Amino acid sequence: MHTAGLKGEPLATIQPETRKVWLETLASAFEGLATLSVGLAQAMNTLKALQSETSDFPVNLPVLDLGRPVLNLATEHDQ
Repeated sequence: MHTAGLKGEPLATIQPETRKVWLETLASAFEGLATLSVGLAQAMNTLKALQSETSDFPVNLPVLDLGRPVLNLATEHDQ
C-alpha cells in the first residue's frame, strides 16, 4: 500500500484481489498487536504488584509440576 502511494497510484485502482490480501494481512497484524498489548499489560501489572510487596520474604509464584525433585530422589536412593 505504501509503495502504491509513493508511486501516486490511488488504492482504488489496485486489483480487488490484492486489496483483499492486504486487508487480511493488516487484520492479522492487528490481531497480533492486540494479543501482544494484552500480554505486555499483564506483565506490567504483575511486575508492579511484585514491586509493591513490602514483605522481606521472597515471592513464591506458582510453578507447574516439574516431577519429583532430584534431592528427594537422592535421599530415597540412600535409604
